[in-house]
Amino acid sequence: CSVDYTSYGIVMGPTDDIQNSANYLTVTGGSYWTHNGAIKTDEKFDGYLTVTGAELRSNGQPAVQIGGGKNVSLSGCLISREFPDIDNYALQITGGKNVVVGNSIINSTSKAVAITTPGALVFEGNIITYKSTAIDYLTDDKSKHIVQNNVTNLNDRT
Repeated sequence: CSVDYTSYGIVMGPTDDIQNSANYLTVTGGSYWTHNGAIKTDEKFDGYLTVTGAELRSNGQPAVQIGGGKNVSLSGCLISREFPDIDNYALQITGGKNVVVGNSIINSTSKAVAITTPGALVFEGNIITYKSTAIDYLTDDKSKHIVQNNVTNLNDRT
C-alpha cells in the first residue's frame, strides 16, 4: 500500500463511529508520505493498530501521532518528518492505553519525539536522528513507561 500527496495517510477515529473507524488494523510494509501525518490515532480511538516495516513520512506535522488506542504497536518502521523550516516532532505520543514503539529509525529536521501519554509505554531499541531535541519527555507520570536502549544521533541535516 502507498500514500502520497495527501493530507493524512491512515486515520483511526472513534470506534463508536462505524463509518469512520476500524477496530483492528494491521499494516505490513508500504510507503506513506503525506503533508500532515502518515498515521494518526484519534484520542477517542479505542481499537488496535499494528504497523510493521512501513515508511512513515510527513512534511510538516508529526509523521505519527498516537492519541488513542487500546493497543498501538510500531516496529521496524522509518518514522520521518521532513521539512526543515517547520519545528515539529516526527513522533508524538499523547495517548493510548498500551503503546509499543521499537526497533525503528526516527528522523527529524528539528525535534524527534514527544511523550506525554499516561498509558503504558515501551519505547526501546530505536535510532533517533534529530536536529534540536531527541526526546521531549513531557509527563510527570512515568510509572508505566520503559524508555531505554535508544541510540540518539545529533544531526545537522537540513
